[in-house]
Amino acid sequence: MSEFRSEAQFQQACVIYAKNSNPELYGKRLFAVFNEGRNVTVKLGVGLTAGVCDLLYVNPEGLLFGYELKLPGASHSVSHLKRQCQWMIDVLPGRACFVDDLEMFKKVLSGDISAGISPVTVLNYLNRCKRNNIIWKSDGFNIAKEDKE
Repeated sequence: MSEFRSEAQFQQACVIYAKNSNPELYGKRLFAVFNEGRNVTVKLGVGLTAGVCDLLYVNPEGLLFGYELKLPGASHSVSHLKRQCQWMIDVLPGRACFVDDLEMFKKVLSGDISAGISPVTVLNYLNRCKRNNIIWKSDGFNIAKEDKE
């Protein structure tokens, strides 16, 4: 289980780490996308897109990276996770991943995208899944070498 009680608390810890360790990132190169919450219909009308990562990072070369944060032990809709995977694969191939702990976030932010969980791995798992919802558990994806990007 996670040291955090909510995904929002986990995301806050990631942003605070980034702000404290790399002040030049905050508000310039690392920013959040708020796809959840109220007024979804209004948000759709002004550009909300299902599946966009929680945090986006523009590296010094101008490349965009995406980090989808997941809290271990939290329940998620398989269909929503598939949309998130597909967005990462289609829009940021090889430059987006799932992150489910602060140490993993630190490694990914430092440039080691392979330290995160590949959306291809997650999608392969979800395509074999027979349920409508899953409990997020990164070691439960049966990560095989051929699933890695």
